[in-house]
Amino acid sequence: MRLLAAGCTNTQIARRLGISEGTVRTHLENIYERLGVSSRTAAVIRAFPDRLRSNAAPAAPLSARCGAASDGGYEGSSPGVTQP
Repeated sequence: MRLLAAGCTNTQIARRLGISEGTVRTHLENIYERLGVSSRTAAVIRAFPDRLRSNAAPAAPLSARCGAASDGGYEGSSPGVTQP
């Protein structure tokens, strides 16, 4: 959920966690159902209501948390994924 809240795409989340994009989708569908929501934004709002305060600043820029590369980027290495 933190990666989702940071604005990461499914591809970025998958690369960061070392899982397939389909697995990310499945987990998100299950999260949406449990939270009773139907979108990424609603899930983040429901999961992190305290972040809605106007004085709450993000811990790091989105590019640092999700990866700045145009192909989704990632930090570290994931099993079965080679770095370009």
